[in-house]
Amino acid sequence: MSAHCERLERFADGELAPDEAEAFREHLLECARCQAGLGDLLQLKMMASRHVERLPAPLPAPPRRAFPRWGMAALVGVACAALLALVLVRPGASRTDPWLMREPERRLEMRLALADAEPHRPLAARRMGQEPSRGARLPLETLAELERNDDGAGLAAALLARNDKSLVAQALEYLAPLPGTPRNETLRATALLLEGSPEEALRHLERALDQEPTLPPALWNKALALRELDLLEPSARLFLDIAQRGEPGWAQEARQRAETLRAAEQARIQRWKSVVSAGRALAANGTPPSAELLAERAPNFRLYFYDAVRTRTSPEQVQALLPLARQLDQQAGGDVLARYVERIAASDFARRAPLAQAYGQLRQGTLPPEQVQALIARLLSSPEGDLLMGALVYAKAVGRHLEDFEARAEASQDPWFRLLAAQERAAAQVARGQEEEARQTLLGARSLCATTPIEYRCQFIEMELAGIESKQLRLDEAEVAAEQAWRRARATNSRDKEELALGHLAQLARLRDDGPLARAWFAELLMRREGDKEYERFAHQSLANLALSELRFDLARVELDRAMATELPLTFVGTLALADISRQRPTPGDEAALLRALAEAPASTTRVQRLLLRHSLGRFTIERDRQKGRALLEQLLQELESSDVLTRDEDAQKLRAYTFTSLILDAGKAGDHGAALELFGREQGHPLPGRCLVAATEDSERSLLIVRGAAGQLLGYHEGARRSPLPENLSGFVPGEALAALQGCEKVEAFARPPLMDRPGLLPADVAWSYRLRAGPPPAPPMGRGIHLVVKDVALSSERVRTLGQLNAWSTAFGPTEEQRVLLGTEATPSRVLAAMRDATDIDLVTHGLLTASRFSSLVLAKEGMSDELGAGHIREQHLEGAPLVVLAACRAARGAHILHEPSGLPAAFIQAGARAVLAATEEIPDLEAAAFFNAVRERIRQGSSPASALRDERRQWLAEGKGQRWLGGVLLYE
Repeated sequence: MSAHCERLERFADGELAPDEAEAFREHLLECARCQAGLGDLLQLKMMASRHVERLPAPLPAPPRRAFPRWGMAALVGVACAALLALVLVRPGASRTDPWLMREPERRLEMRLALADAEPHRPLAARRMGQEPSRGARLPLETLAELERNDDGAGLAAALLARNDKSLVAQALEYLAPLPGTPRNETLRATALLLEGSPEEALRHLERALDQEPTLPPALWNKALALRELDLLEPSARLFLDIAQRGEPGWAQEARQRAETLRAAEQARIQRWKSVVSAGRALAANGTPPSAELLAERAPNFRLYFYDAVRTRTSPEQVQALLPLARQLDQQAGGDVLARYVERIAASDFARRAPLAQAYGQLRQGTLPPEQVQALIARLLSSPEGDLLMGALVYAKAVGRHLEDFEARAEASQDPWFRLLAAQERAAAQVARGQEEEARQTLLGARSLCATTPIEYRCQFIEMELAGIESKQLRLDEAEVAAEQAWRRARATNSRDKEELALGHLAQLARLRDDGPLARAWFAELLMRREGDKEYERFAHQSLANLALSELRFDLARVELDRAMATELPLTFVGTLALADISRQRPTPGDEAALLRALAEAPASTTRVQRLLLRHSLGRFTIERDRQKGRALLEQLLQELESSDVLTRDEDAQKLRAYTFTSLILDAGKAGDHGAALELFGREQGHPLPGRCLVAATEDSERSLLIVRGAAGQLLGYHEGARRSPLPENLSGFVPGEALAALQGCEKVEAFARPPLMDRPGLLPADVAWSYRLRAGPPPAPPMGRGIHLVVKDVALSSERVRTLGQLNAWSTAFGPTEEQRVLLGTEATPSRVLAAMRDATDIDLVTHGLLTASRFSSLVLAKEGMSDELGAGHIREQHLEGAPLVVLAACRAARGAHILHEPSGLPAAFIQAGARAVLAATEEIPDLEAAAFFNAVRERIRQGSSPASALRDERRQWLAEGKGQRWLGGVLLYE
């Protein structure tokens, strides 16, 4: 052991003089024993400091740090490879350079939003495939100093500056407790970009730019996030904006990045145009694309190839396409196109040629309309199945001849036509209102894509699926399909399908109220369709509605003004937005714009859409002239309710709900709470109780709460300028004086209009209360012996187990006189469960729930055919003769959708089907605990307690015993 080794402990304690410490650092470079010893000493020091922190202190503890300590997890797990750097840090050197500013090039593409890290340096080059820098020297002494100064942002920036993904989690840990300032939000976005999460980074960057719109690092990182989303033109434009700010170094790099991005996008556009031109030439005269273009592997060539074969009028012309068929087969796998060419070349062209010529005219749009049906009739009786399928598509007549189309598609043995047949069947199902059946059809087609990737058709399958799931508000699933379609289209440079996929993504983000992402998708589409006034109107109307949902009235006003700047009249989507915007940000031309929209509505406007235009005018007028506005809206309600349109048109149902919203809130604003309650009852079709009730509604920046106390006293609270929507947990929404008025109520009935009817905390846990989904007397179970249905131990598919997890055991406490009906394992299929529920008086459903953003929430059961879901829509259509008490033992089963015109979700579906009460939770529930709790609640009901009292009393007992603290507050009762 050298003399230096004896100084190890003094060095670790910082007791060496500067010259001695420097000499020890030099020694440590060569001494493995001291390197290991130093690590052990640091670990012991940290363990000792933790032990001291746990001891009771006679004096007040120092303020808790606003960010995590550098514990051993950081020193050993993250920075262990950099311990040697500690000894290389010379006094006055990298102690003052935690962000590597002394290096001539920066390692990180993003900007750090830290004043000391602002000067520009060129980005270090990295060879293709090279990993980012690892083991970068972490100046631990400097980091310790930053920690002592409570500089969490500086610590995070020091980690991020090294461009090492393994340090991102630690950086985010330092940033987590920091306030949402523009620079902190930008640093969070930097970490997320480094991690590979551009969507989440974009959300943080919008928060930063909302507060400081010109913050250069936030703008820079937003341009990078857009690039990572493949939105190259918006990214380039933002980089150009940054370049114009003239920051030294950064401006030049921004300009270069913009030029590179634009060049890449222009090259893609040019290649796409070349593909389209070559494809048209192929279909028109059989000219094969060049080898260079074929190397693009563009999916469209297969589409044009089929028309090239169909329009040839001789065997020789068809045979000439054989080399191309083989090349396309090679790209997709198999030999189906080569066999197709050989089969058609062997046809009787004396018969086929005239049909091929007529087909060519149909394709070009030159076949007289009266001859189209004659051509289809001739093809139906001919063996030319390929011509028939093509003619039906061009004539938009597949739906009328679907069985013939499917038979010819199957006979072709070509996956292209099998996929097209599935797409057409789904379209026919949608036209008949069978959206769920259409979804299942497309899911089956998508599974074919997994084994036989016919790219052109598979992209359409994904987009059709996204469209249907969007209509159903299955937003998570729709987003997966749309994202997949977007990626496939980008990968194959299919620009037409890119725009279709972008449209889905933009609308889905809007429906999810994901403003940053929706604005990014719409920005790309607006750039692609610049000058298309109708699209600009549509996009800006959509963005105005999005901004309204975020209560960003200034932005909503800007977007709607842009829609009106197209000089086209607003559609009903725009007029609805204008009526709401004008409450907070009115302009003199608003009424004229509404009147113009009514006067100039195109002939294609449906009856309900015209009613929506009139509703917008009434919604606008009631804020300025109560009597006139109420008259307009009452007249609208009368027209709606005196016709059959409500029973068959969901938009009409929405319109009715929106109209009641305007009338109810107007009465509340005027302080006429009795009239408001009367409107609540009118909407439900039955007067509300005269005591012990809470009624609540919310609409944008407005909310109304009305309470009838134990003595029938009436209290009302109207809010007309909320800065944020009501929270998911409504604790505190009902004020103390209103709670005092409810004292003495045996139970309280809460009539909360969507989207408030599935939120916990409306009333305290010591109140017996329930959400009432409709007024009037509740259904009663039939006299006689009860039937208790339990669905448990469901045989889930392996895919469901992977994504949702395995179900735990569930123990049921049956009543002594109940008939026990149990479905488990593979028996628990949707149809069997539905049949078993019809006469049950008690139901326990122990399975996973799929809680989408729509009323199409469903329970996951054993697979039956192509589906394992029992949807809320199917439940709603049933008649539950036993008026059962239903326990939904599925996590978050109480969650409904953000649908404003009707109660949604699983509890609402059971109530509408005839259940007398439903117990469900808004949170994840632990199966074993939940079984004991729900069994105890049900036993109290058997003993004569009302469901509301039973829930209150059992919950109160559990909480007093310290059980179920995390989830019991989220258990809700619906009656």
